[in-house]
Amino acid sequence: MTRVSLFLLISFALSSCGTYYFGKNKLVTRFNYDTIPPALYSFENYTAPNDYTSDHPLISHWAEQPLPEWSIEGKVSAARIMIAKLLQGKDVKAVNDYILSKKKPWGKSGTDWALNPNGDYDFTETTLCHLLWMFNDKPELLFPETKKHLVTILLIHSGNKPEIKAPRSLKMMSETENHIFMSETTRYLKNQWLRENGDTSKHYDNKRNGLEKWVLNHLEEKFRSGFFEFNAQPYSGYTLSPLLTLFTFAKSDEIRKQCDKLLTRMVIEYSYSALDLRRYPPFRRRLEREKVKTFDEDPLTGMLKLWLSLGSENKVEQGEKLKHFAFMALISNYRPNRELTQMLLNKQECFVAIGHGVKSCPEIYSGGKNYLLSSGGLQPAKISQIVAHPTVLFLKDNVMTIDSCFYLTGKGKMRNWNNTGVYKNFACGPQPVHVPPQYQPIAEKENWKIFKPYNNNFSVVVYSAEKIGLIFITEKTDAPEKLIDEMILKNRGVNLYESLVTPENDTITFQLNAPKNKWVIESVNSKPLDRKFNHWKKITQYH
Repeated sequence: MTRVSLFLLISFALSSCGTYYFGKNKLVTRFNYDTIPPALYSFENYTAPNDYTSDHPLISHWAEQPLPEWSIEGKVSAARIMIAKLLQGKDVKAVNDYILSKKKPWGKSGTDWALNPNGDYDFTETTLCHLLWMFNDKPELLFPETKKHLVTILLIHSGNKPEIKAPRSLKMMSETENHIFMSETTRYLKNQWLRENGDTSKHYDNKRNGLEKWVLNHLEEKFRSGFFEFNAQPYSGYTLSPLLTLFTFAKSDEIRKQCDKLLTRMVIEYSYSALDLRRYPPFRRRLEREKVKTFDEDPLTGMLKLWLSLGSENKVEQGEKLKHFAFMALISNYRPNRELTQMLLNKQECFVAIGHGVKSCPEIYSGGKNYLLSSGGLQPAKISQIVAHPTVLFLKDNVMTIDSCFYLTGKGKMRNWNNTGVYKNFACGPQPVHVPPQYQPIAEKENWKIFKPYNNNFSVVVYSAEKIGLIFITEKTDAPEKLIDEMILKNRGVNLYESLVTPENDTITFQLNAPKNKWVIESVNSKPLDRKFNHWKKITQYH
């Protein structure tokens, strides 16, 4: 079988990785550091947080569960249940016996696919590594013989050779990002444990064997370029979890600083792209999740709700979803600092574009204290594994499904959309505006409608007709009938399928059926915009 034939076989056989992991991962490497307040990256002397106790409801949730069947629930639940039980000093001997009874891993490391059946063991391994270090100095909870068994039998990654190719792919396919983070976090921390426990060989010395340099470079690359699997559901949670473990237990200040930078940047991007911890961005991987209509499926949402629920100010309800990710957030040392929590809880006026590189999809957001316009993005090709969403207007109304929002779609099926038509306080699309049933216009004329969101000091103006939908936000709230007349007058003689004059007298031109390599927005007040989003910087803030 030729390499090309095998390439095609692998491409079609993969259950979830898709073919986009073949070839060089061409990501944007330019980064505008000035857009991030430098104070957010000040490194502190992190210690174990004291903002929770062993009887925390999330710990009890896991501690009260029986030790599960290793081969069935070993992937996610088993290690979390064991950690929770040990935190509560519950069933200590049973937990140690459970670990000692496992004479081998339940599966193999790396992506689970046709030529690597029973893969995904690194999901278990990275959480077992967290358990090892969390109770490393507590022999009354994690017995010495249990620690030895964990290190020699159940933690299978060590040494100095990172695994960045998917198993049994003839080194032609890059491993997915979450698997790389899980396996290499375990490798680094197992080496560190062996080194601290008497093995002085170069093979397990992360500095001498080159692994620490590789980890630092890998973290810096993700900081500068972002994640190829951006907003991946649910995989971003399995990237974040080992990142939290590495931050918590690495003894290297350089490693922890890089983890802190990357985690903080991820939270900052989330703050731009969410309102009241509700988020609906385009994402990469799992095309079937196109059908999800709710706003609380993001793994980082579960973690952020947990962190914010611990604060003394502006407490947030933890929520019932995503408990396996929230648990890892609770038992790790990382916490968003005050500046970050304020960005999350008190949205400021912003217009932000996030680039994801060539043959990919940008994210574009325009928001303020009481609203957020979230562009839905586009799918360059099915092979990209990118899922585009409708362009959504989030309001301060606590709705949790897209059907209860104003939104715009593209024409036809999702794969045909280019939902990048967002500018400051403005969104456009080639289909009529979906108006949620709970909102009724306070004024309407011809194809114009004005809506007054509950308890908000702005108006939502909609123009909706065949093959066109326009939404914009204005601070003009008085005399809605007069505002409609004003809009009709301003746009008399204007082809609304190509441009719009806003209440603030800005002229925005757009291409509703733009090709999938260009931003829908063309110019503002006759000034052309950079429409080639394949080369946008990682984060650009417009003022």
